[in-house]
Amino acid sequence: MADRSTDMARGVKGWAIAGNFAFGVVGMVLVGWLLEKYVWPGASPWVMVGFAVAGVVAGGYRFIKDANEANRAFAGRRSHRDP
Repeated sequence: MADRSTDMARGVKGWAIAGNFAFGVVGMVLVGWLLEKYVWPGASPWVMVGFAVAGVVAGGYRFIKDANEANRAFAGRRSHRDP
């Protein structure tokens, strides 16, 4: 039963990592849209595009960092189980 719960925990961790990326991009696009709408109405669509690119870059960095950390944790646990 412990193996099934650890598999489920790994799956949840994977979805959390993917969700962080997606919500980071969506959040940055939303900030860009709000700035375009209320601060710089004449700058359309460049503010939103810029924030979307920043969201992809920052989200991608975070995704790679979290995925590498999860991979190291998985590899460490796996090596302890093997004789």
